[in-house]
Amino acid sequence: MIQLSVKEYLKNKWFNFFSIILLISMILSSVILISTMEKQTRIYRMLKPYMGDKGIYGATVDDECIESLQRVDKVFAGSVTYCSLNDNEVAEMLVYDKRVERYFKPVLSEGGWLRENPQSEDMISAVISNNNLGIKTGDVITVRVTSQNGEEEQRQIYISGVFSDGQKIYNTEVYLHSDFKFSEMFDTYSYEQLDGIVLITNMKEYDKWKDSVVTRLYKPIIRFEDGITEEEMSYNVEVLDDYHSEISGLKGNIGEINDLGAISKRSRREMRSLYVSYIPLVMVAFILVCLGIIGINTVKTALNTKYFAKLYLCGMNWYHNMIFVTFEMIINCIAAFFLSVVIIYILRLFGIFGRVYAEIHARQAGFIILMCVAIIIVSLLMVCKVMHENSPVDILKDE
Repeated sequence: MIQLSVKEYLKNKWFNFFSIILLISMILSSVILISTMEKQTRIYRMLKPYMGDKGIYGATVDDECIESLQRVDKVFAGSVTYCSLNDNEVAEMLVYDKRVERYFKPVLSEGGWLRENPQSEDMISAVISNNNLGIKTGDVITVRVTSQNGEEEQRQIYISGVFSDGQKIYNTEVYLHSDFKFSEMFDTYSYEQLDGIVLITNMKEYDKWKDSVVTRLYKPIIRFEDGITEEEMSYNVEVLDDYHSEISGLKGNIGEINDLGAISKRSRREMRSLYVSYIPLVMVAFILVCLGIIGINTVKTALNTKYFAKLYLCGMNWYHNMIFVTFEMIINCIAAFFLSVVIIYILRLFGIFGRVYAEIHARQAGFIILMCVAIIIVSLLMVCKVMHENSPVDILKDE
């Protein structure tokens, strides 16, 4: 039966060719849609563990201040260090932890992501934005930073790559307002528009400096335990207000605008709207391709009924013909999947996609597998229907 299935598959090469083309179209369109949806919702997926009904966003804090708060559950904070490149240019160095790096590792126009450089144990690796100073991949730059004792120190940074404009990076200029949502925490970077140089490194690299260089925790999310009392909340707000007054000399400013519950509610609503907006596109693409493949299978089965009838006279069970269809569709799905991966790799390698996102991760692979299984099942049902309505004896009589 396997040998016969292989012969049938090779015999129907044009049918299988067009089936694979349709499957590739389905896979590519699905991958692009899901990848784009993931890109647009990655902020919410990254911050989901930190969203809650009880908490505060945007307070001025340091590690010691956070430790003095009561019933703290989780804390997310962007770390920023300011590096003087020369007398007139100060760059922001954004420090990404593992979670931020996973979701927002920058796309590079040249070089590699934080390649190790063995020149010095206290030299960290970082990527840099486009700049007017001629700093490029492979350069070692000397910067001035503020040490823990308040003095300026010189440190060296190895530039492992240059990240491209037009992508989301941590927004240190975020403005907190009454309709604030977490999507505003990351903003599209453009050197030409912002006229500011940005460095990005990760926590693993920055650990070389962490204990000796001043790092600013910028607008953190502080989520409290669900069972926190009103008295404990009031105490935490008072601590944060006092710290803000101590640092800035201004009156504390923690209020309704900083309420984590309200911000989380607005952010979840926006995330759901994004997901819902993509559902019709995914379903339309899936239905159109399914109809095409099912139609081809139906026509092919109707045209091959005479051949199937002859196999029946040779002793093969009439419904064993469905094995041919199953075999063909499984091979076609596997071939289409691997060809799609190759096409995506080539398009990404040569930058043909541009700003169109196409990546195959667990979510995309799972969706593709479900679609292929659905197509195989529906195709079998259609073939079964055609064969049920046409007996081999009637077909041969008609001939």
